[in-house]
Parts: sequence; C-alpha cells; structure tokens
Amino acid sequence: MGFLSGLFAKDPTQGWPAFGGKTPDLDLDRKAFGPLRFGDDLEQARAIGRPARCEQGPRAGDARLDYPSAGFHLEFEGGKLTGIFFDTGPDPDVPSRRGVAPAVVRLGGFGAAQVSARTTLEDALALFGTPESDHADEYFRDVEFLREGLYLAFSFTAGKGLGDFYAYLAD
Repeated sequence: MGFLSGLFAKDPTQGWPAFGGKTPDLDLDRKAFGPLRFGDDLEQARAIGRPARCEQGPRAGDARLDYPSAGFHLEFEGGKLTGIFFDTGPDPDVPSRRGVAPAVVRLGGFGAAQVSARTTLEDALALFGTPESDHADEYFRDVEFLREGLYLAFSFTAGKGLGDFYAYLAD
C-alpha cells in the first residue's frame, strides 16, 4: 500500500503560484536558495513557485520538484530541503535532460560570481580552494567542495565543460 499511495498521492504543490522563470541566487553563507533555506519544509518552496513536475518518493516527505525552464530541481527528504541540482550544460544524449534550459546560478556573497556551462575547473578552484574530493576518468571529472555545511559538487564532461552542479547538505 505504501508504494501505491505514493503514486496516487495528492500533489502538494497544487495551488501554488506560478514559477516566475528566474533562477534564485544560491547564497552559501545563508545556506539559502532565494527565499528557501536548506532544511526548510517543502511547503516553504511555495515562495519559488509551482514546479513543472512534482515527483514524490516512496517515503513520506520525499519529493523532487522540477523546474526545467530554469534548469534546476529541488530535492526533499523527510519533507526537508536537502539538495538542489542544476543542469548547467545541455546533454541531448540523456533523455531526461532534453528540453531542459541550461542553468546559470548566481552565487550570493561572491560578487558577480556565477556557475554556468562556461565555469571551468580553474574557476571552481579559485572560488572554493582545495576540494574535498576529486575523481576523474576518461569521460568525467567530479570535484566536491565543502563550504558552510554544504557540499558543492561540480561534474565536468571531457570536451564539453561543466555538465551539472549540485549543492547539498553535509551530513
């Protein structure tokens, strides 16, 4: 019954105002994405606007709110915001990324700094210093930084630049 009730559960974002189309700033010092802070309840995402799709997970309070017109989605575990995933580079080879607008993320507290498809590994290192982890193979280079209780993960695709950027709460 748990799985089926998740499939047929009411969309908690029904009745929310329309999404304005602008990607909020990611403020690392405040651990906030516009008006929404990491750890906030799902209902507080109403301030960002209704997502194009709300996918609820198998556990109560798990949800993914998709905003493909701005290239990001919000991830909630147990009803709390735990992560924000940004599609910074289009990838027509991945079906779920077709039609997703590349995200441009302004970093609050960093002047004019932003993360986009044009962000390089050198840019990330200049902003955040020594990474917590750095893994590479012939196709990808994944680099993670820890700042203010958040992990910032950059995934670079060989020959294509930054494919995605992910900010999530450290355990």
